[in-house]
Parts: sequence; structure tokens; C-alpha cells
Amino acid sequence: MKILLIDQPIRNRGDESAHKALVRSLLAAVPGIRITVPYRYPEADMAPFMVPGVQYVHTEEDLFYYRCRLYGAKYGLRFLWHLDPSIRRLSALYREADAVVSAPGGINLGGFKDWHHLFYLQLALHLRKPLLYFGRSVGPFPESDPDRVRFKREAGKVLDGMRFISIRDAVSKTYVGDRPCVETLDSAFLERPVADIPKEVLDYVGESPYFVFVPNALVWHYRYKGMPLETIRDFFAGMLSSLKAAHPGCKAVLLPQLYNGPHWIENDRLFFEQVAPEGAFVAPDTYSSDVQQAIIRRSAFLVGARYHSVVFAINNGVPFVALSYEHKMSGLAASLGLSSRVVDITDAVRTPEGRARVIADTLAVPLVAAPDAGRKAAEVAQKGFDAFLQALKEVCP
Repeated sequence: MKILLIDQPIRNRGDESAHKALVRSLLAAVPGIRITVPYRYPEADMAPFMVPGVQYVHTEEDLFYYRCRLYGAKYGLRFLWHLDPSIRRLSALYREADAVVSAPGGINLGGFKDWHHLFYLQLALHLRKPLLYFGRSVGPFPESDPDRVRFKREAGKVLDGMRFISIRDAVSKTYVGDRPCVETLDSAFLERPVADIPKEVLDYVGESPYFVFVPNALVWHYRYKGMPLETIRDFFAGMLSSLKAAHPGCKAVLLPQLYNGPHWIENDRLFFEQVAPEGAFVAPDTYSSDVQQAIIRRSAFLVGARYHSVVFAINNGVPFVALSYEHKMSGLAASLGLSSRVVDITDAVRTPEGRARVIADTLAVPLVAAPDAGRKAAEVAQKGFDAFLQALKEVCP
């Protein structure tokens, strides 16, 4: 069985954990499976994702790659894909595969209007390769301008052409519509990795309890366009101060999830250092996703504004509060009966009153463990993975 695992995200510890769990599970479940992962980034960015036994292939982008890819995806000018050498090289990897799989990943097929992601999916259908979509989120599909209307239409065509669709949160299913769909949860729930906690963290916390705090710059997101970074920074700084005041015996550990980027939008640590007061520990952005889970496993609780920080807390039975700005987080909590742990920050952070209300609501969430949720998440994820394996066996010779 030869599969091509396309469009892997980079520089994100959460997506790293989902990728590792998925490919390690595939390698264990299917003897002799050949997994190829194309990537277009510098190898240093892809290296943290790399799992032994998987072939990672760097596909360089030629001069007109961007235009050929975009115009072919958006306007149906597929002949451009055959003219560009880099797309031809990528197409050769598609042709060698028995099946093309898009997994794991976020909501690129939705509000971000990610034409590059859509191109990867369209290319599989164009080359008549079985396309499977596993453990991702979908939607929403706003129609606020002609380009978004076009994206929704093209996304619908791709969803219609998929041989298997598996969605990782309850809300996304509404955007899939009547198409056959298997419900699962994030592939990070397929394993609970073991790793050592770095000495510098142990030296910082000593014998004290600690909590993990994961803010988010947010202004990169389409829902927060135009919002001053200082507003977001001050909001999270205020929340961290309130958490420390409410839990005076606890130290604070901030875990960056974005890494390797030169700018604060691409490197959480640079933003976290602006948020953290004296006495908080901002972890290096070099800690792997396995190490991050180990740190969270020992913590008293987690407050996180990134999806996978909440996944890590659930996976390790740690009390949490999810600061939700996308349906993938609220949908995950709803799937596990944990909606009471979610505080919606989508619009609230726009006003001082809203920001104060979010902080108050966060402090009011009972910090109790939900070990049954972690077990349920693992069971649902495994069930979804089993359905995915069956679909692979049906489409692969």
C-alpha cells in the first residue's frame, strides 16, 4: 500500500503531534505500508515532523508555480498545472501513490479560503487518484464576496469527489452537508506519548504546582483583522495576572506552539514574552509536541487559546479552560460533553467590557479533571482511524 500524505502544516506543535500520531499508527497497523510526504518548506521547518520509516520529499517551487497553481485551482485552467515543472514533479508523486490522503490539519477548507490547500485536493481528482480526507475540520464558508462564493463552490466539488470523509469535530459535520461522513476526533488522541520534562522546567517549578497558559496573538486570524496587537496582548496579560492572583500557590508555564518563525505571528515565544510578567516561565519553542504533553500532564490545569493545547489537556486528563475562537475547539468540547469548559472569545475581546467578562468567565470554570473524556476521545479517535484504514484497504490494490 502506497499513500501520499499531502499538505502537511509546519511550525506548529499541535499539528506536529497529530502528524506523528497518525503516521506512527499507520506504520504500526499496516505492515509494509509506504508513506510519502511532499513538502515545499526548508527542511529545518519539516524536520520536527519527520518520523522514521516515512519518506519526506522536498518539492521545490519554480518561478511560476504560484500563478499556475492558483489560476488552475480558482479558474479551472488545469492545463497550467502541466506547464509548470514543479507541479509536474509533484504530480509524479501523486501518480506513484495508490491513494492520496489529506490528514491531519485545520480548517483550510473553510473560512481561511486556502486555495493552496484546495489545489492539493483538486490535483488528486484531476489525476484520478482516490482522495481521502481524514480527521480534519471543515467550514465555515462565508459568501461575503465573489471570491468566497467561488471557493465554496470549488470546495463543494472536491468534497463530492472524495472517496472518504472523516471530520474531527461535531460542528464541521454541518458544513459537509448530506455527504457520507465518519465522525472522529483529532489524530493526536491516537497516542499518549512519553517524554522527559526538561530540567529547566523542573528547576523553575521546584516543588510548587504550576499551570500551563497558552495565549494566541489572534490578529493573524480573519475574524480579528484590523484589531491592534496591543489589545490582544493586554487582554492575555490581564488574564494571566488574574489567573496568578486566583491561584497564588501556582507558578505559570507558557508553552509556545508556533516555532521556527522569525516574526511574532509565526513564533509564539516572541508574543508570549510580551504577555508574561515577571515570575512566569516562557518555555523555549524548541520543545517537541511529545515534551509539551509531558509538561501538561504534570500541571494542575491548563488555560489555552490554541486548539491543540486543549487536545493535550484532554489527552492527559488535565483540567482545562478552552478559549475558543473557532468551531473546531467548541466542536471538540461538544463531542466529549465538555462544553462547560469552553469560553467563547470570538467577539468578546473587541470591547473592554467583553474582555473583562471573558476573564471572569474563565475564572468561574470549575477546574476538575475529566479522565473519562480522555478515554472517550481515544476510543472515538481509534474508531475513526479503523474506519479510515478500512477505506484505504478498499481503494488500494
